[in-house]
Amino acid sequence: MSEAMSSTGAYQSVELTRARSLIRDVPDYPSPGILFRDLTPMIADGPALRAVVDALGEYAPNATHFAGLEARGFIFASAIAARLERGCILLRKPNKLPRAKYSVSYQLEYGSDLCRLGVNLSFHPSRLHHGLFL
Repeated sequence: MSEAMSSTGAYQSVELTRARSLIRDVPDYPSPGILFRDLTPMIADGPALRAVVDALGEYAPNATHFAGLEARGFIFASAIAARLERGCILLRKPNKLPRAKYSVSYQLEYGSDLCRLGVNLSFHPSRLHHGLFL
């Protein structure tokens, strides 16, 4: 994998640079002042998706599970988990789980939201590390 200098001065693979170029910026969506990043062109490109999944997996090579918040997070967490043969935990938005659940609030650039994790999993939420959510 060859490397190139990114705009932040860090080195990244040419494959990741290409993957980033496939992400489309959509200004003022879903509301004015928000910049939405449309990942669907990058996800539709096999080599780009693999480069991103491999790079994300390098952040936590010893993780036993990868958690993803719907809907984009489901895609990446499951792909990374499968690639590294680890478990995948799907974090849901409110009113999506019919069983008992743990809830965690988080901040967005335009407010706050809540995600939920089912309690009947063999994985306890206290094992989730802030910053490793996908």
